[in-house]
Amino acid sequence: PEPIRRLALAGDVRDLGLGPGRTLYASAAGTGAHVLDVRRPEAPVKVATITVPDAAHGVAGWGAYLAVAAGEGGVQLFDLRRRAAPRLAATYAPLPIRSAPSPG
Repeated sequence: PEPIRRLALAGDVRDLGLGPGRTLYASAAGTGAHVLDVRRPEAPVKVATITVPDAAHGVAGWGAYLAVAAGEGGVQLFDLRRRAAPRLAATYAPLPIRSAPSPG
């Protein structure tokens, strides 16, 4: 297969996810997550870039929401009912790592 179209995105793309209405999400280390409109695969359009506190390692879409795995920043949940203006809906911070008591 040959690519239909290539689109340059900032950052190192690590994961892709699909959203409603032919929306494609791309996580990119060093940048965050990109929201792309792929209704016309031969002419994809970047709709928004979402900045997260750490490198974006993964994305998962669910209805009008996008979860971004943001490393030390936990999981960021964005409301994308307005794709061009994503809104942070919730943050799920990782639990601190505690050292185990030493045997003794």
